Amino acid sequence: MCEVGFACTSGIKTACDGNGQYADELDLSACKTAPAGAKPTSDRHGVESCPAGKFSTGGEDECSECGSDKTSNAGAAGCRTCATCGTGKYKISDCSPGTETQCSDCPKNTFTISGASDINGCEDCANGGHSQPGSGYCENCLTGTYFDEDDNECKACPQGKFSDTGANTVEICKPCDDGFISDNPFGAGFCSPCPAGFFANPAQTACLPSSPGTISGIAAKNCDACEKGKFAIGFNNTGCKFCDDKDILKGSTTANTSSTSASSCVCEQTDFESDSTGTCEAVSKGVKSSVGGMNVETLDLEPGFWRTSSSSTKVLPCLNPKHCKGGADTADLCADGHTGPLCAVQRDLRFVPLHDIPNTPVSQHSDLLHLRVQRV
Repeated sequence: MCEVGFACTSGIKTACDGNGQYADELDLSACKTAPAGAKPTSDRHGVESCPAGKFSTGGEDECSECGSDKTSNAGAAGCRTCATCGTGKYKISDCSPGTETQCSDCPKNTFTISGASDINGCEDCANGGHSQPGSGYCENCLTGTYFDEDDNECKACPQGKFSDTGANTVEICKPCDDGFISDNPFGAGFCSPCPAGFFANPAQTACLPSSPGTISGIAAKNCDACEKGKFAIGFNNTGCKFCDDKDILKGSTTANTSSTSASSCVCEQTDFESDSTGTCEAVSKGVKSSVGGMNVETLDLEPGFWRTSSSSTKVLPCLNPKHCKGGADTADLCADGHTGPLCAVQRDLRFVPLHDIPNTPVSQHSDLLHLRVQRV
């Protein structure tokens, strides 16, 4: 009987130990040859498949290793070249015996046309472009818009922001500079400056007019208050007007900043508004120099001085300073118990004009200065 592992011919037993030979049956007359993808077992009683990463073309005692950048599955008759990563993908690991090259999608907003050897080969989308993971190209939203990933569409940048190249997220929409706005509901590719006389609101979505007493130039973030001595009437002002002008009140100023009309222009403390010249003139002796904004009617006298009426600029010293209390009310310049010109008459006396006294020559008449006193 011819045993397993041997071949017998004409009573001669021969071991099946030649290159690639084996005998897996009794009484074989000839040895078998290992097929492609396999090799004889060590006892030559059968065959076993080549492991992954090796191959055999058949009739070989051993399986051969696959070369560099090649691999094979178990039982392979040959090796194949490792696969490369395709469009939109990058390699995360090389192929190994029995496995293929491991690839992954390039992240969103990146791309690769022919595959990349690592993640650094995934190129960023330029100029705000966007892409889905694993893309071989990028798309761009129009100027003034951005890509909304949730809705998978381009949307307008919010008002107050802009995008000059399109954006891949709303965060890429840039805020307008100070004094500039964007109010296009369909998205803005640039921001516009507010014109002079206006300023940008905090949201930078609208230009608002300057308020009375303030001004603004082009591209203003805020309005500037008119300085003392100037004023601005109404809205949309680009400049303040001077009080110290012959058409307003020469020599005048304002008490505060942000004045809103010419009526705010008043003379300073040492001056008063003269009806005759329409300018500010220095107050005379006897007028308080610490009071500002005075005109002829409101001249504020110091104690000890008197004038005939609110239309008079002639200020006279009283004969007895104690009889004149001063002030701005010409009807109330005298101290208690006194009255008349220069507050020189006591309340129980009265002045009598000379022309009312019999036998007085007309040449001596005077309405205010040449007076006689008679008992009531």
